[in-house]
Amino acid sequence: MSTNTTYIYDRVWYDTEELAQSAAQQKATNIHNVPCLYSTTTVVTAHPTLHNAWIVNPDIIDFDCRQLDADDTRHFNISSNVSGDTITAVQVAELKQANEVYFNQYVAHGDLIKIFKFTYPADASIIPNEDNSSTEIIATTVNFT
Repeated sequence: MSTNTTYIYDRVWYDTEELAQSAAQQKATNIHNVPCLYSTTTVVTAHPTLHNAWIVNPDIIDFDCRQLDADDTRHFNISSNVSGDTITAVQVAELKQANEVYFNQYVAHGDLIKIFKFTYPADASIIPNEDNSSTEIIATTVNFT
């Protein structure tokens, strides 16, 4: 019995592992270039009259916060787009740490480090089942950090 093999990455089907690996590389690049995929970061300022209250700036920071200078004195609000967790009034060091956690959540949530290799009968009249098909998980060669 002849078989077909398909590779699935990020819910898209590919004919070869090389194409799936290339898609993983592109995804990693896109995630770092578009941080609002996995988190939302804004600048906050202390409320002038209320103690321990913050005013959230509506403008979203749309660049990789790892670029921020450690001496930046601003405070930030960061929210995970996966878990919904929000941390308010953090400084740069905490922001970078939370950003890394939220990035890793996004990668894990989307199974972005896995390529699924699905082998099934070439004959379309045969319904794939556990006896005549297989699924294998292949790690991507991409470093998401």
